[in-house]
Amino acid sequence: MRFKLTVKIVTVLFVSFLYWISAYSIPQEEGRLVGIPSIPPPLMGGGEGEGQKGEGEQKGFSDEKARYNNVDFYKEGLVNPGSKVPSSHVSSIAWLGEGKIACVWYGGSREGAMDVKIYFSLFDENTGVWSEGNVIVSRESSSDELGRYVRKVGNPVIFSDSSDRLWLFYVTITVGGWSGSSLNYKISYDHGKTWTPSKKLLLSPFFNLSNLVKNKPMLLDGGGFLLPIYHEFINKYPEMLMVIPDGDAVQYKKWRIGFKKGLLQPSILALDEKRVVAYFRNAGKGNKKYVMESISNDAGMTWSEPLPTTLPNPNSGLDVVSTPEGSVLVALNDSFKDRSRLALYLSKDNDREWIKIKDLEDTPGMEFSYPSIIRTPDNTYHISYTYNRSNIKHVTFSDIWLLEKLKNDS
Repeated sequence: MRFKLTVKIVTVLFVSFLYWISAYSIPQEEGRLVGIPSIPPPLMGGGEGEGQKGEGEQKGFSDEKARYNNVDFYKEGLVNPGSKVPSSHVSSIAWLGEGKIACVWYGGSREGAMDVKIYFSLFDENTGVWSEGNVIVSRESSSDELGRYVRKVGNPVIFSDSSDRLWLFYVTITVGGWSGSSLNYKISYDHGKTWTPSKKLLLSPFFNLSNLVKNKPMLLDGGGFLLPIYHEFINKYPEMLMVIPDGDAVQYKKWRIGFKKGLLQPSILALDEKRVVAYFRNAGKGNKKYVMESISNDAGMTWSEPLPTTLPNPNSGLDVVSTPEGSVLVALNDSFKDRSRLALYLSKDNDREWIKIKDLEDTPGMEFSYPSIIRTPDNTYHISYTYNRSNIKHVTFSDIWLLEKLKNDS
């Protein structure tokens, strides 16, 4: 009996391996990059995917839209105040140009439930109002588009590329929990009005399991991007996914970000054309954990040994963005124990000293988590995050407000 079970397991693993090999040895619409250089193309403008330098010109950003440049303001509100579902979590925010901001999140009866759907909403900077969230992915629609059974969906990430295409990456689960996730994508050519059918990425030889995403990518010269992803099955570790669009299809290549275990949900930031910094959620052992940091000097191909920063981390997601002066701005839960406080910190010297800017939220017993942060070309910052698992909150402020906070705190 034991022998038969062993034979079945070996057979399944062997078939899975053959499928993996054949998938990348046969020319196909989507697959690994062929003849890819050892180092990716230069990063665009030292930016951070959304809101990086130079992106405004590519999307027709004009001086007349830069109305906030000299205005000191800080505003906050809910993205989905009239939510019709009890739970909302894991948002992602993106700049579309022409005064429009997009936000996606998943909502349902609870995290991981089969009724969870991915919602999309638009913010008009002129009116300061979010549109009502509409469903762009459900497990039923995803199953139909992918041609396979999908039990649940989650973790959406949205961003615009240099060709004004709006990308949505999200995970699907067929069996089990988050460690059984697969990664999929959709594209919109009209700022979210319509979307291409979902397509699945083949990233793992072991049943294509445990590929997840949380944070925005960095754009590359030539139209590609580096998307930070992570793995949770058996071991937890961060990875990098280089994607080169080819119409509605993509070519891609994946590699590990170092070999330290217990690190998740990398947030990456270009320091110049070749240097990249990554910050990680710390899911390792111990009661006092800190945000971990790693540096790449070859545009994300190889990475230094991750080292702890001075920022506490209660095993919770974070996100970073650069300021016009090149400082690092991070939104995170600065606690060792829970997610009841969400704060903004800034570093002027690559994390040797972090300055607290503001507590975005601080209410014991509540949860404020999974921030997504961008900077638009007029130097306005936008943050979306989970508000006590019931809503998604939006905070926006100007660069002038940030500078004034630094002056007052110095």
